[in-house]
Amino acid sequence: MCIKNGKYIKCQTCGKEKYYSGCVFGKKYPPKYCSKECRAIGTRGYTPWNKGKKMSAEARLNNSLAKRGKNHPNWGKHLSKETREKIRQANLGRKYNEETKRKISKANKGKATWNKGKACPQLSGKNNGNYGKKFSEEHRKKLSESHKGKKHSASWYKKMRGRKLTEEHIKKAMRRRIPTSLEENFMTIIDKHHLPYAYVGDGSFLIERCNPDFININSKKIAIEVYARIYKTIGGRNINSWKRKRSKTFKKYGWNLIYFDETELNENNVLSVLQRS
Repeated sequence: MCIKNGKYIKCQTCGKEKYYSGCVFGKKYPPKYCSKECRAIGTRGYTPWNKGKKMSAEARLNNSLAKRGKNHPNWGKHLSKETREKIRQANLGRKYNEETKRKISKANKGKATWNKGKACPQLSGKNNGNYGKKFSEEHRKKLSESHKGKKHSASWYKKMRGRKLTEEHIKKAMRRRIPTSLEENFMTIIDKHHLPYAYVGDGSFLIERCNPDFININSKKIAIEVYARIYKTIGGRNINSWKRKRSKTFKKYGWNLIYFDETELNENNVLSVLQRS
């Protein structure tokens, strides 16, 4: 360390004097403040030299390449549990004000999300941990009991009252949806017997915001719903009421809607019902 030829520097914010060693004064910009706090106060309203300037694409690429992989200062480093806990505590209860929310919204408008259109093959289909598994009746009853009596707050109902999703919104929400195990079983049957039906459960076909699972592709107005009864009875819903309402919507446009639950989804029954329709 260079401690010779040091001297006291008067802080430009608080006026206190602080001793600096001689090596500090060999730098291009010698110190002006005694602490970070004083520096923050003293530089308020100061316009940075690079404000409004934009780096060229080539410069940005060079900076990116220079800090990739092993060249990154944090390469191989891991935050300790203590540090992670401090970061967590610092962010607890943090809320953006309305102005900040508007700025974030404006800055992200028109930008596609990083994962738009991307699938995760490691977690989809047969790679999913729950692929092919079925809940036991006991487990289903436990799930049902745990959800009974749960209600949203009054403010939530007030916010959602009268709100309806547009067809475009529904299509975006359904775009990344993958077929359920029941839908895959139905697809296996139609592929095996070369039946003229196609999967549209990804939101590619809508009738008044209703999205069927399959439709006939031979110009016949036949749509198919494949469902599990347990999910249609959650919250005290009635399956027959759901069927009547949905069929009525499709019937207005000349469509015939056929239903298959998990007990009806066997090869002989499916072929028999589709031949009659």
